[in-house]
Amino acid sequence: MISQNCDGLHRRSGFSQEKIAELHGNSNIEVCSSCGKEYLRDYKAVAPYSHSVHDHRTGRNCVLCTGPLVDTIINFGENLPSNDIEAGYQNAEKADLCLVLGSSLTVRPACDMPGLVGKNPNAKLVICNLQKTPLDDFAAIKIYSKCDDLMKFVMKSLDIEIPPFILHRRVKANRESNSVTIQPLDFDGTPATIFSSVCSGNTELTNDPFIINSPINDVITLNFFGHYNEPSLNLQVHKDLSERYYDLHYNPLIGVWNIEDKGTSVEFFKVPKRQLTNLQKIPTEISKTKPPVSLPSGGFSVNPKTNCPHFSSQVTLGVIQKVPTAFAANVCAKCNDKSENWLCLNCGETFCSRYINGDAKKHFEESGHSVLISFSDLSIWCYSCDDYITHENLQSFVQAVSLTKFS
Repeated sequence: MISQNCDGLHRRSGFSQEKIAELHGNSNIEVCSSCGKEYLRDYKAVAPYSHSVHDHRTGRNCVLCTGPLVDTIINFGENLPSNDIEAGYQNAEKADLCLVLGSSLTVRPACDMPGLVGKNPNAKLVICNLQKTPLDDFAAIKIYSKCDDLMKFVMKSLDIEIPPFILHRRVKANRESNSVTIQPLDFDGTPATIFSSVCSGNTELTNDPFIINSPINDVITLNFFGHYNEPSLNLQVHKDLSERYYDLHYNPLIGVWNIEDKGTSVEFFKVPKRQLTNLQKIPTEISKTKPPVSLPSGGFSVNPKTNCPHFSSQVTLGVIQKVPTAFAANVCAKCNDKSENWLCLNCGETFCSRYINGDAKKHFEESGHSVLISFSDLSIWCYSCDDYITHENLQSFVQAVSLTKFS
């Protein structure tokens, strides 16, 4: 599985972790910048970037070596994780079939991986997407459909029942003479954060480690973050003085937990140690600064800047008349590239992205024109803010490109 998503849902689905290449990171995973230990959270574990966009520190520390934890998100200008890149290319080179679900196939290097399959005469590329993609000519089959609709037909054709989604959790309970320690784990053995609190009687703990002294009737109440509307769960801890594992299975359709006592040993997935990018190894210039504070929050999202001070002086309304012609031509004014371009909202010229020759950025450096709209995903970027931006006065440009692109 090659994923460009950051929300971690592929991993949450139960797909084996060692078989997922998360090219752009996972907003629920942070990793020790010193020893490489991963931590899975049930909240958004992304740095606030208080000092810079390349300061990945989340404000927490590794429980093994006390090293600073950093997020795994890949920001603009940063290299992708080497393990995931290598896994993606290796699997693309040996694949008999590559199924693309819902990707526009315009972001490199991810789109190069199915491209290898499409250009291989002994393999087949199948693309499911509602719009055209640059790899359509290499596809054995192109399906203009929603992914769920397609997969329902595929599973029916294969005579395989689509199983209900079950949320799987694993907990280790370590009983000593007078206390019980509760440690949630990912299925590779990584310490996970999946409980908002752990309770017994009048005792409530909201932070790791969850150590309950003299638990009432050996019952521990586990409270979750509620992303799946999961109710609290009462866990009856075994009386033996030892470590014991419990697998928890939750069906969100009926709202019921099922507890499976796994005994004193369980099997964990073996996964390679995460290779940090250079920028996830604490940069020297910020290594001695005070770590930022990252508060747990909801799921991953990208929030464009709403108070850009440049668009009012940079954006020329007359440019909107040039959108149909510019989009139809889709040619970089500098290098004639036709694969991934941006339209300058000041002068109306077209320039290629950083994935090609970076002529859009060069145009900004030469002219000072900072606001552009992407032909690929209709996002609007301000080079002066160095961020995505949005404003109600910019929606006419988005609508114009959208109408031209999707008719």
